[in-house]
Amino acid sequence: MAKGRKTGINDQQKRFCEEYLIDLNGKQAALRAGYSETSAKEIGSILLSKEPVKQYIDQLLEEHKAQLGITTAEVIDGIKSIAFSPDAPTGVKLQALKTLGEYLQLFNQNTKVDMNLTGGLVIVDDIGVGKNDTD
Repeated sequence: MAKGRKTGINDQQKRFCEEYLIDLNGKQAALRAGYSETSAKEIGSILLSKEPVKQYIDQLLEEHKAQLGITTAEVIDGIKSIAFSPDAPTGVKLQALKTLGEYLQLFNQNTKVDMNLTGGLVIVDDIGVGKNDTD
């Protein structure tokens, strides 16, 4: 297949990118784009690691956002309103708060958020675990 003029990827790879945006599943996108069942998982992973493919996916995402006419701020405001709504179920509130915390990068890789709907929200900060403290 011919290379795309501006994207540096071929038509099948473009199709993969379009299919990937449906469910963000590389294997399924590869299958829908016409790659074989036996290689779809590997192909999906390889394609997602290629810079021209990542750039084309980003371009498609920008186009989708423009078509929807919605901004990141509006999405965050929506999630925030759910998180702090007195009428939202606890599980929904916790998920909204977790989403906001992740977006705002409030948790580092050493922080685990465990959402136990019966016991509440537990945040465990493991910074310094395994180090010898002199306190």
